[in-house]
Amino acid sequence: LLARLVQHLVTNRNPSDDGSILVFLAGAPEINSAMETIKRGTSGLPMMILPLHGGLQPKEQSRVFQRASRGFTKVILSTNVAETSVTIPDCTVVIDT
Repeated sequence: LLARLVQHLVTNRNPSDDGSILVFLAGAPEINSAMETIKRGTSGLPMMILPLHGGLQPKEQSRVFQRASRGFTKVILSTNVAETSVTIPDCTVVIDT
């Protein structure tokens, strides 16, 4: 279901919308599982899928603050760390699973 929702949002977004999609999940295992499911269900769509949780190195975590390439949608799969500890300035859609 999550992959279909992300696919719908990416496919039907306004071309001028360069905001990211933030998806809240319970933990790192759920994030890893969701990443694989979304990759399989959205193959070929112009998007980058990024994890965000406390177990990542700071360099990996900082990728969520970079802008996506033009025409691509950034999809961030995160624990509640993004809800309480950081602000992702280009976030325009939030999915709370």
